[in-house]
Amino acid sequence: MESTQIICPGCKSKLLIPNELLADGSQIGCPVCRSILEIEAPRPKRPEAEPEEKPFQQEKGKELVIVPPAGSQLESYRYSPSVMEILAPRPVFNPRMYRPLLFVGGWLFFVVLMSLMSVGTGSIALLFSIPLFFVGLSMLYGMSKTLLEKQDIDLIGNNIKIAKTRLLNSDVITIPYHKIEKIGLSAPGNKLISTSLNNLGTPKLPRYSSKVPTIIYDGGKKATLLEYVSDREKQWAVDLLKGFVREVGDVDV
Repeated sequence: MESTQIICPGCKSKLLIPNELLADGSQIGCPVCRSILEIEAPRPKRPEAEPEEKPFQQEKGKELVIVPPAGSQLESYRYSPSVMEILAPRPVFNPRMYRPLLFVGGWLFFVVLMSLMSVGTGSIALLFSIPLFFVGLSMLYGMSKTLLEKQDIDLIGNNIKIAKTRLLNSDVITIPYHKIEKIGLSAPGNKLISTSLNNLGTPKLPRYSSKVPTIIYDGGKKATLLEYVSDREKQWAVDLLKGFVREVGDVDV
């Protein structure tokens, strides 16, 4: 039973009075000096208010880095809060292209040499060299992308527009912001054997890996961009696109 300590004003005795008697409001006398104690009934304790749950506030993303990494050939412009452009010009020839070109050249030379040697032996060996020849052409086509392709990524209105200008088979893809599901780095498709050749790196920095900036949209469709730039440039582009789409399109990617 809870009690309250009271000091008698007459004899200064310390008394423990049960809280139930105090709550009744009845007169209580001091058992020592018989004085009537004037006591205010204790106020009932109010239940502690539960802490108010604050609404979840999403952590603010880092500031968009519009300027490409140092030494990059990429160009980036933000014309207004909702309009931006990234340009990837035709790349300047660099040492990382030597090995793929030597490999493709050696492959085609071997196929042509094998075809010439098989002319006198019969048609079976010649037919066997035909698919190898087409594989070499496929790789050569892939290398032409690295050497001749330029890209223009426009973010305007509510869409991302990726335009790839090539010697052959130019391509344009338009993706609405609200259909974007994810933006990140992923391994490219294996439609062409040349995919890996284009990303062969050198021991020197910057590093060139096989992963490329990828936009997944509209139920799993994929669009790749800036496939042939360095790892630092790829990561910069992914961070910039994710931040811009969140900021302008209010889409969580």
